[in-house]
Amino acid sequence: MEEKSRIKFNPQSREFEIEGSEAFVKKYFVKIQEMISSVPLESNAKTALRTPGRRRGRPAKDTPSRKESNVSTILNLIYGSKKGMSTTELETKSGLTDRQIWGVIYRAEKAGKIKKTARGVYTAT
Repeated sequence: MEEKSRIKFNPQSREFEIEGSEAFVKKYFVKIQEMISSVPLESNAKTALRTPGRRRGRPAKDTPSRKESNVSTILNLIYGSKKGMSTTELETKSGLTDRQIWGVIYRAEKAGKIKKTARGVYTAT
């Protein structure tokens, strides 16, 4: 009866599995060890920089250089005005669309940060 021998390599775990006769295992185990020791360790820059839990796509944003959010832009404009600001004034001063402004105003009004004084005019609470 013919004896089956095989060598399996798992690239993810980097494990070898050798099956066969004792002579086969000893012969190829030594050869594989020599091959592995002659190859330098992988020094891929991408793998070295990667840390667990960090997303791969974009680099992490630094807080100081971060652009001001739409919410803080609109609230700062409203808080800086004594009489309040209309949505058209907010559009021209912030450069945002009316849809973006209405979303921020809706959430800020529900949270009690601003209040409506007249139709389309908002002031700080």
